[in-house]
Amino acid sequence: MVWLPVFFAEVPVLIETPRSVATCDLMHPETRRQRPADFETRLRFGMALTRLAVKDPTVHLLTVEVQNLLKPCSVYRNDPALMKRFWRSWPGREPCAPVPSL
Repeated sequence: MVWLPVFFAEVPVLIETPRSVATCDLMHPETRRQRPADFETRLRFGMALTRLAVKDPTVHLLTVEVQNLLKPCSVYRNDPALMKRFWRSWPGREPCAPVPSL
């Protein structure tokens, strides 16, 4: 049972991406569940990322990989070049502002 603390320490990392994908279901008013405090920011982030994916095939591929759970959603935050292009596609958002952790 020595491995249990190690396993439980990694659980948040394992469920981050599926949870973020499921959060999109909350935009439907019929969905009964409490929305996260930063729900509107997450939606705007997703819309800006979609606009960028329409223009850039590499970003589109990355979003498909994240949506199909092949890559973690943290890949968005960990790619400085992607973040630079992302900030250009999100009008009115300060580049120094944190990207929502999806």
